[in-house]
Amino acid sequence: MISFINDYQEGCISEIINILNKNNYSAYSGYGEDSVCDYAKHLIKLELKRNDCDVHFIAGGTLTNKIVISSFLRSYECVICAESGHIATHETGAKVNSSLCAGVTVQSHNTALNAMRSCQIEVE
Repeated sequence: MISFINDYQEGCISEIINILNKNNYSAYSGYGEDSVCDYAKHLIKLELKRNDCDVHFIAGGTLTNKIVISSFLRSYECVICAESGHIATHETGAKVNSSLCAGVTVQSHNTALNAMRSCQIEVE
């Protein structure tokens, strides 16, 4: 089963562990300014079939949610998420989310939203 509770509750597949072990003692500048990030940016642009775009990496999920949600939603819009979703359970009290809009939680089955049910919610 795919779980969307959070991105740190489980380990990763053995192929990733092997690559991490292989590169464990290599030093990188980080912050998106190293050869690994440059290569990842290249692969993303290839996948998008676009070379005329910028690719940026954000250091964590909470900050990513803050940036994306505050950029995409207007002040009167909100996030609809499963009651078990990460935004609803792990980030509701985070200071970094003080500028995020209110989230509307809906019941879910196996952490998945039912689109028809989600469209029927009433916002007070």
